[in-house]
Amino acid sequence: MAGRRSHGPVRARYVYVSKFTDSTGCDCRYSNYWINADQLHRVEFLPGIGFSFQAAISGCFSPLHSATIDRAAKKLLFIALFCISIQSIEIIPWYFPPFWIGRSETHDLRILLSNVYVRNRSYEKVLSLVSEEKPDIAIFQEVAPDWAQQLQALSSTFPYSFQIPNDQIIYSRFPLNRPALFGFVLKPSIAVNLTIDRQDITLVVTHPLPPLPSFFESRNQQLLDVGRYIQQQKNPVILMGDLNTTMWSPYYHKLIQDTGLENARNGFGLLPTWPVPNPYASTFLKRSPIASLFKIPIDHCLLNSLIKVTTIHSGPSVDSDHLPLIVDLAIPAKSA
Repeated sequence: MAGRRSHGPVRARYVYVSKFTDSTGCDCRYSNYWINADQLHRVEFLPGIGFSFQAAISGCFSPLHSATIDRAAKKLLFIALFCISIQSIEIIPWYFPPFWIGRSETHDLRILLSNVYVRNRSYEKVLSLVSEEKPDIAIFQEVAPDWAQQLQALSSTFPYSFQIPNDQIIYSRFPLNRPALFGFVLKPSIAVNLTIDRQDITLVVTHPLPPLPSFFESRNQQLLDVGRYIQQQKNPVILMGDLNTTMWSPYYHKLIQDTGLENARNGFGLLPTWPVPNPYASTFLKRSPIASLFKIPIDHCLLNSLIKVTTIHSGPSVDSDHLPLIVDLAIPAKSA
């Protein structure tokens, strides 16, 4: 048993390293294992760049100032400024709405997405969040049997539900029409149809496995399967879920290119959601506030451009390793 306990933190650290190194835009194969490099969050570079910047400034104004220090400090300062410029190209656009994005003062549909974290036992925090946010649809992932039992308290507010046991549950105020599972047998995705103001919408919910060496191919295949499924839909589509990838992944870009979906974050910022310090984490790092410095955006709402985003924000911690994501959407009325 001691050996098993020691294996857990090692695996957890590798999950984080895999996700952290999964967005530079390249993949490297080492021996027979995939070393993923398509998820490294650009923001994580900034603390190191900042230290270089500070070191350069300190060198310029050091009381031990010399010509050698001056030259080294200027080089360091130039490198830091260059790196900041490169990273800013990837980060800043997310804070400014692109020309195509729609805006509406009112919303027709509020969706809450929460990966509750399989180790988490703070059921009341999640139930309180739902009560405060008052979503029309609440999506929960990493739902173990104990969570499924606790979430049944929502049935009086959300009369419609659909679930994959030990994985995901959708609760809805609207009827969930023609629910279906598709894709990977061991980790299927959910598709349901909704009717909002006479407009039919297809909601797709998925939660690929993390980009560990043993799961990397599976995650990528699931994203491909989701993309193919969405391409076949005639209705406007909303894709929700912990996709275990950031916006800088080539696999994310492939999904966007194939489906034509847009990220609801556009114009609202990065909204990083993982990892979040929590008392149930398997490693000290993920229990420590230091984890907040390395959050990356892996929980997503992707949607058809016909659907307009009123607002999107991350919710407070519910003792999960993910922050909830709440999005308000304006659905175009179907023309008569």
